[in-house]
Amino acid sequence: MCGIEFVITNTFKEAAKTEEKVMFDEHLYFYLSNAEKYTDTFSLLLNSDLYGETFLGFSEVTKLREECEGILKKYRGIDHRASEIRHFAQSLIILCKEAIKRKKNVFALGD
Repeated sequence: MCGIEFVITNTFKEAAKTEEKVMFDEHLYFYLSNAEKYTDTFSLLLNSDLYGETFLGFSEVTKLREECEGILKKYRGIDHRASEIRHFAQSLIILCKEAIKRKKNVFALGD
């Protein structure tokens, strides 16, 4: 599946070995990107490189968590896509909280 994998890690080498990851499916990425194309609301999430690597330090992990909390507030619909976006955001919030708790960073690894 293509998209962006968010992983808890401090090094790129460690990222390949970790089991703690959340996948941002490319279909969800493009849906959210299209829905938010005239806003800057979820810029950190939507500016992650879909085909490369993005390193997120402590302050960025905190901001990413806040963006995901914003997604939960904004996408409350009952349709299938909104449900998928909420599930992704909830999973990424958990990953961000764990990274903050363990004083680790997050890598966003594009396919």
